[in-house]
Amino acid sequence: MNARFSKPILILAAAGLIGWSSAYAGNGPGDGSCDRNADGSCDGTGAASAQTQRQGGPAERMARMANRLGLSLEQQKAALDLFVMQAQDREQLRGEIFDAYGSEICALRDQHRAEFRAMLTDDQLAAHEGMLRQRDQSRSEGRGGFGPIQCPGDG
Repeated sequence: MNARFSKPILILAAAGLIGWSSAYAGNGPGDGSCDRNADGSCDGTGAASAQTQRQGGPAERMARMANRLGLSLEQQKAALDLFVMQAQDREQLRGEIFDAYGSEICALRDQHRAEFRAMLTDDQLAAHEGMLRQRDQSRSEGRGGFGPIQCPGDG
């Protein structure tokens, strides 16, 4: 590794590359416009959040791409194989990054959380805790991003 690149720069570059590749894949129906209805369906009337667009695994991603692009069955199989391989590559890279920099990532996360919470009022802190519980529940159901970073002491 070249010594002129610092650890935080490498971490940010890797995370940006992973995020960019997921976003560039164009997940979501139609032209990318989507307001999710209560049942999770899309009516195509507004911009979907990045969280909504990235839900699901390789099969869901392939299905969205097949709908948007009209992929043939052969293309769908090839896309699914590719998306599974990409997911495995991302997970391997994520593991390698965490193995190398996990303690620093966890320390920064804890520091940033403490700094943010310190500026909240009691009511805001209670609302924030509720938001975190809701996020953790969504993640435990397999929705969104790479999932939470598991640091020592996380429950």
